[in-house]
Amino acid sequence: MSTQPNDKQYTIVLAEDDQLISKACAEGLEEADFRVVTVDSGSDVVDVVKSEKPDILLLDLIMPIKTGFEVLKELREIKEFVELPIIIFSSLSRGDEIQKAVELGATDYIVKPRTALGDMVTKVNKYLPERE
Repeated sequence: MSTQPNDKQYTIVLAEDDQLISKACAEGLEEADFRVVTVDSGSDVVDVVKSEKPDILLLDLIMPIKTGFEVLKELREIKEFVELPIIIFSSLSRGDEIQKAVELGATDYIVKPRTALGDMVTKVNKYLPERE
């Protein structure tokens, strides 16, 4: 049974290069009734976001080829994605790294080692008003 109004299934793009983390997070988000599209290279994130038009992007900062910082900056320069909730999902936890992400337009920031899967789902729901 869906917990979403009108049975709308929200889409999350999960940009994470660590396959174990990506698989675990995708499974947890799918159990919470999200459709999850995974991306494992920074160079592919913008194209996937353009084609999938997700409701939320969970973005790792340390990605191959193109960093999450570069992806974030690029997406915020595209009018269509200025309002897209982009939650940084990273092991980087220094204040200057978090500040840089916020300055580039991150909606929120999750430090991977400090966040349980259930807490991540709660944070994602925070940016989907219908699911609060």
